[in-house]
Amino acid sequence: MARNQCAEIERWIVKYANSSRKKRGIVPFRTNWGLTRIARSHSWRMSRARKIWHSDGVHQARSSLSHKSFWDFIKSIFYRGCNGENVGLMYQGRVQGFKHPIRTTKDIALAQHKSWMRSSGHRANILNSDFSLIGVGVMRNKNLFYCTQLFYG
Repeated sequence: MARNQCAEIERWIVKYANSSRKKRGIVPFRTNWGLTRIARSHSWRMSRARKIWHSDGVHQARSSLSHKSFWDFIKSIFYRGCNGENVGLMYQGRVQGFKHPIRTTKDIALAQHKSWMRSSGHRANILNSDFSLIGVGVMRNKNLFYCTQLFYG
């Protein structure tokens, strides 16, 4: 699957996260290029190692966030913010717990989102109203998709 298809999965994951937040009256995430870059880097490392683990991406994110204005930059100096991370692994094909085979980019994103929403810790990150920014990274290794969500607020 080409890089642009992984980027499409990333966009779908953000859409599903924002849909879950909207259903509960929570302000949607804004994507952030710094968080996305770090999430992609972590997903790439996981795909090369063929295993998943949590990273220090949330700590790296603090120094990589883009600031829309001078005042956003000033606030970031004095307000440390809160952060979180979700990592996951999704297979393309038949996956236990899903009725239909996972084939398309949309299927992969929805299956990963559903997996995160079934886990209390991952769901808590997605629905945390203190988080306002998100970065998602997806990398493929054969039929495995390594996914990272980084949150910041």
